[in-house]
Amino acid sequence: MWYYLCERLTQRMPALRSREILIWRVLTYMATLEHLIATGKLKKHEPDLEDAELPERVVCFTPELDTWLYDVLRIASRDRGRDLTPFEQTEQIFYDFVIGRPMAYSIHIRQLDPLRQHVWELKTTDVRILGWFPKKAHFVAVCGALKKVIPRAKHYAPLINSVVDFRATLDLDEPKSIEGATLNVVL
Repeated sequence: MWYYLCERLTQRMPALRSREILIWRVLTYMATLEHLIATGKLKKHEPDLEDAELPERVVCFTPELDTWLYDVLRIASRDRGRDLTPFEQTEQIFYDFVIGRPMAYSIHIRQLDPLRQHVWELKTTDVRILGWFPKKAHFVAVCGALKKVIPRAKHYAPLINSVVDFRATLDLDEPKSIEGATLNVVL
């Protein structure tokens, strides 16, 4: 198939040099989110949508986060005065994200310091989910924690490092994350 595509390109654009075709072919072999999902390195979150709803954004989990969500967060109890359990809060923010509901900076989502790491956080009242945006409207969630476990900014460092380390292991094109610090860049 690749040979056929390369041949078609050279026939249609004879000015392309063989080196450029080789570079094009090598670049197309870099992993995509879809490939990472197919190989099990990521799991796509697909919430139950109403008939009239369509997904506008994508959330993917690492297998470790998926395990944490269902083995740890699912059994976390509701704090006094809360309508939803931490698990239900997390399901709700993922649902809101996927269907394209507005996200308020610093209330639902924010970029974490140091900014050059390009790590973002989805926030609920009781839960923090950390990950990054490899492309617009695509969030890769790597790890999570209950808010009471990370009460201050200094406690985020191990979680931020987990995101950066996981991202570094993936065979994605550079830059592996969107390098913007505003919502309109990532959403």
